Amino acid sequence: MGYRIDFIGMVNFFDLNPQGRLVLLPNGRTNLPDRVPPHFASFFVEESQFKGSTNWDFEQDPVLTHRGIREFPIDTPSKIEITGQGEQAARGSSRDEAEKSELDTSLHAHIVPRLREIDPDIRIVPEEAETIAQMPIRYGVLEALMFGGGIVSRLTVSFDTGSVTITATPDDGSGQKSFTVAEGAEIVLSNISDPFEKHGGEDVHFQLYAKLDKERKRDKLMSEPRLDIVPPRLEMVHPYLKFILGPVDFPMPGCSNTGCCAGQLVTRSR
Repeated sequence: MGYRIDFIGMVNFFDLNPQGRLVLLPNGRTNLPDRVPPHFASFFVEESQFKGSTNWDFEQDPVLTHRGIREFPIDTPSKIEITGQGEQAARGSSRDEAEKSELDTSLHAHIVPRLREIDPDIRIVPEEAETIAQMPIRYGVLEALMFGGGIVSRLTVSFDTGSVTITATPDDGSGQKSFTVAEGAEIVLSNISDPFEKHGGEDVHFQLYAKLDKERKRDKLMSEPRLDIVPPRLEMVHPYLKFILGPVDFPMPGCSNTGCCAGQLVTRSR
């Protein structure tokens, strides 16, 4: 039955060798360029799919609660793990485990803007990147889609996983926290500015990806590159996605997901 994750806003998919991606969310809360609003990273889950949490308080927002949505904010730089996506899954000895550990990026890697192609001098060292969250993904199908004014990504895990637990380990040592949703859940991981604040007269948000570069170079990231391929629209199911697309066209142009470089293709039969 598996689960699905929708990645919205400022999210980079960094190649992991030998296989997989490391999801990097640039920290948009502090040290911002002039005229770029804060960006906030959160998980959003449906109340009906929520099973419980440990040390991770959800946002007490009456507007979200009314719509059956729980928000779990990532308010300090953290390492994130999700059920079955850890390195141990990639080391399975059986054929079934080996197939599960493959990440299919054939509908993603050649579509999202690739930072290394925009600026060949960009160098991302995850340990030195200024991120609010880092999360490895090692199996499933990753695809690029359009939502609002930008490219987003969807990871679909289609085999049985049981309940799905997301665990955050803050870099400051303040202690792990986690929450659990039912198998088959759709989860949103968003890193966007406030969609309900007035926007205007801003510089392009795309330059926040410079926070991933070793030298924090942003001179070639001042505008999002033109798309070579326009992916299909995201088919919306999650109530949070319907909610933020209501008042404005969010995420705005300049807030697309990206890849770190030329893109590693790992393709398996469906």
